[in-house]
Amino acid sequence: MIGQQLAAVVPQVAFGRLTAVLPGASTLQVEGSFNEDWLRVLRIHRVLDESGAVLFDAAESHDRRAVEEAIDEVNTEYLDLLMDLTGDAYMGSHEITTDRA
Repeated sequence: MIGQQLAAVVPQVAFGRLTAVLPGASTLQVEGSFNEDWLRVLRIHRVLDESGAVLFDAAESHDRRAVEEAIDEVNTEYLDLLMDLTGDAYMGSHEITTDRA
């Protein structure tokens, strides 16, 4: 029960962190997979605004270091926790939106 409640809060905290550096962020395109140590990880591939415009793309570097640092923090501190709490629910490609946060 506590795990489910925490899993519901984690995306909200992640969006809070990201909107501080990417105002208007409303959708995270993420990919859940196993890393080289066979741990579940969830990584951001793109951050979109409400109109679908790309604010961040992991395939390209961002010109602001603060954005790169926030993405790294959200990936390792929040999204990996979300994977721990939800098991295989986020394996593969998914979108996390502010209305799901």
